[in-house]
Amino acid sequence: MHKEAGDGLSADEIKRRDSNEDSSVEDNDHGIIRIHNDVIATIVRMAVMKVAGVAGLSGSMVDGLSGILGRKNANSGIELEATESGIVVEINVVMEYGVRIPQVSWQLQTNVCEAVENMTGRKVNAVNIVVQGIRLSNTSPRSDTGEDGN
Repeated sequence: MHKEAGDGLSADEIKRRDSNEDSSVEDNDHGIIRIHNDVIATIVRMAVMKVAGVAGLSGSMVDGLSGILGRKNANSGIELEATESGIVVEINVVMEYGVRIPQVSWQLQTNVCEAVENMTGRKVNAVNIVVQGIRLSNTSPRSDTGEDGN
């Protein structure tokens, strides 16, 4: 049986030790299951991108500065807080122009909650949506006069 690097520590001691790390820890009769927050963020990102009307994720200013420094974060725009009672997810999104924002947001909350709970077994306490922008589609350019140019 594989042992943790913290051999001799109880499951509660390992959970306390790891509570400062970026992972979600659960213990059971067979041992400890640790799911890194990057894994959960990837699940969230995949669930978000399946929702029609979402143009993409919008990272924070810190994510932007990291990108300038060459440190790309594939999960920018997603923040997680794991607690004993479950996970709180905050998603910063850009939506397509013309969508019903409340309806798309509700679908995001539903998809993310189901995906995270199904794949990790952890309860999702909340999925908070922050709409950071609207993307205009460039399907048919028009002149300033409203004429079609003929």
